[in-house]
Amino acid sequence: MNLISKDAEIGKNVKTKPGVIIEDGAVIGDNCRIGYNSIIKSNVHLGSNSVIADFVTLGQYIEYFHKDETKKDRLGYLQDPEGYDNPVLKIGENANIRSYTIIYADCEIGDKFETGSWVMLRQGCNIGYNNYIGNHSEFWGPITIGDHNRFINLNHLGDTTVVKNFTWWFPYSGAATDLHPPCGKCIKGPIIEDYVIVGSIGVLLPRITIGQSAIIGALSLVTRDVPPETIVMGNPAKVVRNIRDIKCPLGIIDHPYPWQETMDKERGRRYGYPW
Repeated sequence: MNLISKDAEIGKNVKTKPGVIIEDGAVIGDNCRIGYNSIIKSNVHLGSNSVIADFVTLGQYIEYFHKDETKKDRLGYLQDPEGYDNPVLKIGENANIRSYTIIYADCEIGDKFETGSWVMLRQGCNIGYNNYIGNHSEFWGPITIGDHNRFINLNHLGDTTVVKNFTWWFPYSGAATDLHPPCGKCIKGPIIEDYVIVGSIGVLLPRITIGQSAIIGALSLVTRDVPPETIVMGNPAKVVRNIRDIKCPLGIIDHPYPWQETMDKERGRRYGYPW
């Protein structure tokens, strides 16, 4: 049995499996498919041609709002269950959201968004076009993510992190935001510029900038700014060389970096890149 509110706006040719719940104020675009036991909470706007797998929750209620200037008149669900007003979660067209993903209200996500399973996005995530967030990743808003980024799996981004465009994050890598936790008063995440690669178990500390086309080696702890087009490694990470000096050990390609200049065009198109 499905529980779909009469006050929800459902587009044409939307298909739902048993156990789906769609609350008041939800807007579902045309040709969407929603899997078993998924929940679309109030004020979720889901773009057309999207696929929602089983046991997904969209628009999860926000438990608490901090009393700041922007939300001083708003209370969270646990602060005021009866009067709680769920903010909008907007997800663009052609999304593919896999099982057990939870996305909180008060997020805005562009077209061609894709997740693995067991992904959690907290409130305040602003995510652009054609992004993939892999299995078991967790992002805390407010964060800003640009276009065409790939988070392979098990990634964590703390609040106020800024990720630009075309970055790659390999497993267990992430960004910290508090200079001296659990103080909570000096929070400011790192800024990651275009075309950056963060290797597995790479950790970026707060208040630093990773320059365009830089590479963070696996198992690196980055404590200071990284210049563009450099590779850093170690704990603490240090500059090893310029990325243009790296050779392919198999001899297949002379200069594998900057990768955006040498990537096979057909492979790039498969990832949805504009070239």
